Amino acid sequence: MAQATQYNQKANDKSLFTLISHPGNPSIHISVPQFYAVTTISNGDSPPTTKLLRDYTSGKLLTPDLVSIVGSSTSSGKEIDYSQRTIFVSILSNNNQLCSVTISNILSTASRPDRIRIAVVDKTNIESPDYVPCFDVQSCELDPDQIICQLRDNIDVYELESDLDAGTIFKRNIANRMVGYDIAIGFSRGWDDELIEQFEATSNEMAILTTYLSDATIYQTKVNNDMEARPERYTLCHASFEGVRPNRHLMHLRKNQLEQVQSLSRKNPQLQPLWSSEFSFSRGHFILNVPYDSNICGLDEQEEEISMALRAFTHGYDFYTPTKSVIFRYRDGGNTLIGSDSKPKECDA
Repeated sequence: MAQATQYNQKANDKSLFTLISHPGNPSIHISVPQFYAVTTISNGDSPPTTKLLRDYTSGKLLTPDLVSIVGSSTSSGKEIDYSQRTIFVSILSNNNQLCSVTISNILSTASRPDRIRIAVVDKTNIESPDYVPCFDVQSCELDPDQIICQLRDNIDVYELESDLDAGTIFKRNIANRMVGYDIAIGFSRGWDDELIEQFEATSNEMAILTTYLSDATIYQTKVNNDMEARPERYTLCHASFEGVRPNRHLMHLRKNQLEQVQSLSRKNPQLQPLWSSEFSFSRGHFILNVPYDSNICGLDEQEEEISMALRAFTHGYDFYTPTKSVIFRYRDGGNTLIGSDSKPKECDA
């Protein structure tokens, strides 16, 4: 049995893990975190049971009762103020120094870093001489005042052996079990407050804020980059069929989308028809109700986006363009995209 490693405070709690078959080789079993489960809604004298969210919906749309029991808050009261809700951030990493830099940036730029929960799936080879841990325990022993060390209980890192990698969708499935960002992503000051306010402005429980990330030219050695939100953002409206049969696919490419400032007459996020894998912000029930299928691999970014858009929309979710950009992808001084790895991965293990 192949065993992926998780270095965090929950690593030794076997009840939090389950075994799944590798999509490329069913004889290989991998230990992964169990999907988040919720307790049944009270039903007379029936004893409570634990089920996955999809076991309740059975293909139907969410109900207000189900929505009310999903999510967590930093407040202890029964009534949850939306500003107190926790925010889950998933990161896909390819084992380099940007992983810890990105985590530090997420926490240091948040207005309320204590409400941020981070899950990392780090494709790595611990026997390689180039191995760099995403979360360096020794670094925290030397300098415990680092924000990444102070909030270490909010961070889960799952190390996936390189030869077990089956592509982006497979890794996103693992990341979402720890309830979309790659490394080399920069966050503007107060990004958490801004995103929650934008989401609430939609007045739609089923809203998803989604767009392509704008570029920021910045050096990867910096940790606490004090960036500000920008009014320019991509609106995802244009899709077309690309390629030659039989490999002709529907896709929406970044180059065909318009990056612009929102009209002054519009104060709230704007409805749009498409979804982006680069940035997706919603209530937590989205990743529980429309989970990634760990058995799907070999899809590229464009195929993933069309697949998720269809599945999310048919489950009742709506896509919105943010009112401004608060998260950016890094380019170095030579205008090269840092940490990019969007090539499709075959299933073979």
